[in-house]
Amino acid sequence: MSKKIVIGIIKYLVLVISISAILLPLLYVISIGFMHHDDVYAIFPKMGFTLENIPEAIRQTVKFAQITFTRTMINSFVVSTGSIIGIIIVSILAAYAFSAYNFRFKEPIFITFLISFMIPVQVLLIPLFVLMKNLKLLNSYLVLILPYIAIHFPIAVLILRGFFEKIPIEIKEAAKIDGASDTRILTNVVLPISKPAIATVITFSFMMVWNEFLFALVFIRKEHLQTLPIVLNLLQYNPHGIVHYEVYGAFIFLSLIPEIIIFIFFQRWFIAGLSAGAVKG
Repeated sequence: MSKKIVIGIIKYLVLVISISAILLPLLYVISIGFMHHDDVYAIFPKMGFTLENIPEAIRQTVKFAQITFTRTMINSFVVSTGSIIGIIIVSILAAYAFSAYNFRFKEPIFITFLISFMIPVQVLLIPLFVLMKNLKLLNSYLVLILPYIAIHFPIAVLILRGFFEKIPIEIKEAAKIDGASDTRILTNVVLPISKPAIATVITFSFMMVWNEFLFALVFIRKEHLQTLPIVLNLLQYNPHGIVHYEVYGAFIFLSLIPEIIIFIFFQRWFIAGLSAGAVKG
């Protein structure tokens, strides 16, 4: 057996182990949501699968979180949609500026953007809380949307800038010869070509915002504005101290459905955008 074949086998083994380490716990938690209560703690389930846990999860949402499941889904959708729109607009403008123009301190500013992405969000929690309190934005959608935009747009700028710089300069020059302004070049030339990169940013941003817990826990205290991660936490740590893991798993399954839909919708552009925008040069 040649050295090349051995290396290939090792790579595939590492890949399979890595994927299994990520997917198996997730699949196990989801499968619990379709089990009977007695089967949750059994090594080999005997009673088969059931759909009764899904309506029970919706009922317990009202019981323990004082909010309907529909309302918490709407809250998460509003926050996620608002955040993604803001991230896309800001990151597209910033990425185009970095890729199309030469200005003083261009690279140091870009590096500062990337460094800000590496700051732990826990460090920002107290300053942001004080700021949002002074702006009277606590217990509103904006108290989550604005920090999410600020935290997640640097990585979006990195992806989009890398993709914008791969667009042939001849296309932009031809548009300029035809009299197109920079705004028109961006909207009519660059953005249509950049669908893979934009799809990548939307997918990443949606997953990050949809599952964010810490800011939502601290900044939102009113029940009718709570997002899915907060309600999921209330189901686990309810006043009765009883956790029905089959109901918990069913709620997790319901909360994953929008993420799965988003990924399926954008997946044909996702891989191309990830590979093209993340690597510069």
